[in-house]
Amino acid sequence: MPHYRVIVIGCGGIGAATAYWLSRRLGGDAVLALEQYELGHGRGASEDHSRVIRHAYSRPDYTALTPAAYQSWNVVEQESGLPLVLRTGALITAVRGSGGMEYVDATAAAMAASGLPFDLLSGTQVSERWPQWRLGDQHAALFDPEAGILDIRRGTAAHLALARARGATIRPCAPVSAITDSPRGVTVTAAGETYTADRVVLAGGAWNPILLQLLGTSLPITLTQEQVTYFATPNVREFTPERFTVFGLIAEDGRVYYGIPVYGEVAVKAGLDGAGPVVTPQTRTDAADPQRVARALHPRLLLRLPARPRLHRRLRTRLGAGAGLRRGRARRQVRRAARPGPNRADHRRRQPVPGQRLPRRPTSHHRYRRSASSGQLVVSEPQPPPAEQG
Repeated sequence: MPHYRVIVIGCGGIGAATAYWLSRRLGGDAVLALEQYELGHGRGASEDHSRVIRHAYSRPDYTALTPAAYQSWNVVEQESGLPLVLRTGALITAVRGSGGMEYVDATAAAMAASGLPFDLLSGTQVSERWPQWRLGDQHAALFDPEAGILDIRRGTAAHLALARARGATIRPCAPVSAITDSPRGVTVTAAGETYTADRVVLAGGAWNPILLQLLGTSLPITLTQEQVTYFATPNVREFTPERFTVFGLIAEDGRVYYGIPVYGEVAVKAGLDGAGPVVTPQTRTDAADPQRVARALHPRLLLRLPARPRLHRRLRTRLGAGAGLRRGRARRQVRRAARPGPNRADHRRRQPVPGQRLPRRPTSHHRYRRSASSGQLVVSEPQPPPAEQG
């Protein structure tokens, strides 16, 4: 019976990263990673092309963790030779006097406490700098210059490849049917094979409640089915990562919308955060819900985007009130898009050059300032990065 120091159950974004970092610290032959489906399957949270990575969170304790996330991804980029993080900057926008401004102000305070750079802008300044937006003085925004797009599908594959290179064992198509205590720690049965380990890590995302049942316990995990919308535009250039940013938009009713520039699809990706129906892995569907598009149209009212989108559907897991992981396979409906507003490309300052890797200061040397960061990143031995929105 094979024995490992750690068995990781689940090879999505979290499980793959866990397997890699454990293989670095314990030695690869000490790690076994089990995946119930084929690697790179479309049922999970980590097989889409884009997620948001940012420093801009309202909780100081969470914001303080984000520099280690960037350092972790930098280590993987250097070891794999693959670009994984594309810095675009991110705008968090709200209406002055609304509850959303409390989030913006708290985010500014959290970033200042961690010595992270940001800008506070009026809606007019946003529209001048990024004319794709049509905001007025009733809006205000925080700009996080180091935020951007994380290519999560590629990142997951890179973690698994690097873990294998360090000697870790990766077993796809190995659904776990039993987890029990044993004299050697824990015994795991998967696809008819039995393994023992000192410890086990549950990284099953939406399937974690099922894995917890095998242990005779549970946690307050809620799975919701989320839907993203892709807004196609004939003015593709104006919404590429070189000219447009990741964004979060807090509406006056408290709903939180997010979006990603053209990446992976020739369209802008937008979604409404955490608003889907509660489901289980067994009751989820792949069918798009056109009625939910009306709620996703809110960012379009403030952007020069077409009214006719194409739909993707996916799932999201949430642990308690915290941010969670997405789960599901998308199915799209392509519809003809109207032409957006005028094509303007005269306001591009502080936009990255294609392929440019923006430098950063070491965390211990950050100083609060209202401008883009400078200096060279010093890579330390970081923790695995937290999951991101998108």
